[in-house]
Parts: sequence; C-alpha cells; structure tokens
Amino acid sequence: MKKSEMQSQNINVDKSFLRDDEYRIFEAKGPLPVVCISMAAYNQQDFISQAIDGVLVQQADFPVRLFISDDGSTDKTAEICRSYQQKYPDQITLIIAHKNTDFRICVLLLKKCFSSGAKYIAMCDGDDYWTDPLKLQKQVACLEADSDLAICFHNVDVVYDDGRESQPFVKTKIKEISTIEDLIPRDFIPTCSTVFRNRLFKEFPSWYTEYTFGDWALHFLNAEHGKIAYLDEIMAVYRIHLGGVSSKGDLPDDRRRNLIKSYEEVLKFYRQIDEYFSYKYNRQIFHEMSNYSWYLAQLYDEIGDRRKVWQYLAKSIFLDPWNSEISRRHFARTVLNNCVPAGFRLGAGRKPLQ
Repeated sequence: MKKSEMQSQNINVDKSFLRDDEYRIFEAKGPLPVVCISMAAYNQQDFISQAIDGVLVQQADFPVRLFISDDGSTDKTAEICRSYQQKYPDQITLIIAHKNTDFRICVLLLKKCFSSGAKYIAMCDGDDYWTDPLKLQKQVACLEADSDLAICFHNVDVVYDDGRESQPFVKTKIKEISTIEDLIPRDFIPTCSTVFRNRLFKEFPSWYTEYTFGDWALHFLNAEHGKIAYLDEIMAVYRIHLGGVSSKGDLPDDRRRNLIKSYEEVLKFYRQIDEYFSYKYNRQIFHEMSNYSWYLAQLYDEIGDRRKVWQYLAKSIFLDPWNSEISRRHFARTVLNNCVPAGFRLGAGRKPLQ
C-alpha cells in the first residue's frame, strides 16, 4: 500500500445525499479516536441496546468512538440511542433523521466516520452485536502488523428470528488472505465483523446509493487499495430476519419476486463496478453475470414469462459461453420448456431454485 494512499484525505459526498434540515446531530466531545464504529439503525428497538453495549464493553489500549445513525425510526430506537448518547457524551455521536431517508443517512454516517480522524473504521448494524470484548484490539493488531492489508474481518454466529438453530457464517476453512477478486462472486464479509483502514479512497462514486447492498460496494472500494485478512474466531452475532419463509418446496410468489428484483440489481451492480474499475476484472465479472442471468432465466421459467426466459438465457450464453457452473441438462430442459406448448412442459420432478 502506498504512503500517499494512507495520508489523510477528505471524503467528498455530494450534498444531495442529505440536506442539513433532514437530520439532527449530537456530537461526541471526547478525545480523537483511533477506531470509530459505524452503526446504522432503523426500527430496531428490541436489538439496539445489545448492539451499543457490545461496543461499550470493548477493552482496547486506544480510544474509540461510536457513530450511530437512526433513519427516521417509527418505534423507540431513536429514543434509546439518545439516552445512550446522553449517558456517554464523550464516546457516542448520534445522527437522527427527521424521517426515513432511504439509505442516504448511511452515507452521512460514513462521512462522519471518515472525517473523524480515526485510523480505522469498524461496522456493526443496529440489530447485530459483538460478543468478544477484545474484538477491536485483535483486529487493529492484525492491521497494524501488515500495511498491505486494507480490511480485517472474522467469523460470526448467524442467528435466525424464526427459531432455527444458530450456525457459524463461515462453515468451512477459507483463505486467511483474500483480494478484491475474491469479492466478485459474493460478499463474504459480515458487516458486523468488518474493520478497515480509514481514508483509502477519496470520494464515493455517484452510484453508491443506488444499491441496497452498500456494504458490498464499500468492500470493493476499500479492497482496491489492499488485501483482506480473515481471523478464524467468532466474535459477533449476525441476525437474519427471514419472516419464517421456508427454503423447501416451491418458492412463494413474494419470495420469487424478491429474488428476481435482487438478482437484477446484482447484474446492474456488476456492470457498474466493471466500468468503475476500467474493466480490469471483466472476465470474472462476466462469469458471475452469466450465473445470475441463468438464475433469472430459471425464476422467470417458473412464473411462465417466456420473453424474459429467452432474454436471460441469451445473456447467460453471451457473457460466458463455456460456463461450467451451469448444468447443460437443466439448461436444455429450460430451453425445451419454452419451445413447446404449455401442456407438454417438462416440469416433472424439477428441483426448485434454492
């Protein structure tokens, strides 16, 4: 990592992201932090106290500061955050939106963290929490030991709100050191496990707020400037709210529609980062776009939209003609299902998309 990349820079965020009259801010008055923590919250009154407490119990030989944003919650989340800020005015900065800003306040939250003077930034959403009081100490030590690292993350416990048993996020052995290319297939970094070097990039791209998976985009922006270290320890809990939707049997219509929307957003995101990185990773990105186009073809096949099936089948082939991850038999069956009359469709025994 070049020294010029490590020097303090101002993070420029277009003011259109959030106007001054859309929020109120309560600034912390303590010493400049070495680590600041970004905590985004919205309607999380049942969880936010546990998230904040997990930060306050951290044992570190350096100062930390917690930055919380509340995106216009309609429950008591903002009230709870305000009570903590009043109790710990030297450690907590709180930003409260007057009404929901649809993610824009999260950019302001990161901007405040970036301009705090901290050397490192950690992240924890308001419905997750840290379980190891030495978490920050361990991750900062990891980053301090190797200047080529941009990000450090660790394993977490995944807890489901439908009563299923918790399980580790990382279930098999993974690389201790990863690169930006490893991020292309998927975001493998749980938000609540992330610590990264501050001021690695100068400004947010104009497209940053267009996507619901801002953390993935942030990891790309940071990983452009260094490697990613993994600590094989469970030091936090990551909650998943599934609303009881089962992954077995036929997909409910609402889940299928959500998947279609999500996968089409991923395709748009891949095109965006391909251009952003000047097509440096074009081959890997096209391969993943081929996969997602195939997933979309299957979903549209299940709802009987032949035009969309052909559109995404063609895209999948065009993007990666020799994609070995796509079953040729399943591909051929999907083609046949959309060539013959509906009464002769070959759907018997087909496994649903997982």
